[in-house]
Amino acid sequence: MSSKGYDLLLTALADLIRTVPTVRLRIVGDGPSRKPWQVQTARLGLSHQVEFLGGKASMMGQQHSGDSCAPGTGIDDHTVHRRSPVGGTR
Repeated sequence: MSSKGYDLLLTALADLIRTVPTVRLRIVGDGPSRKPWQVQTARLGLSHQVEFLGGKASMMGQQHSGDSCAPGTGIDDHTVHRRSPVGGTR
């Protein structure tokens, strides 16, 4: 798995969902890490809360559709959006 830290984000989301059940996560981008993240998402029971949007072309307009944006930490960054009544940048 890559060094983007989304594996940690998914684990944190599993904990957060207990407190904020309406939280949602969108991951924009594609690459070799997508499949392991999808497997982890299913293993954590987050399939209804996490949406994989695909390649960067699908990123158009996505930055403004969520409450916050968390770029990955790797070289080929993906963008993550989180919908939650807490925190956020709107």
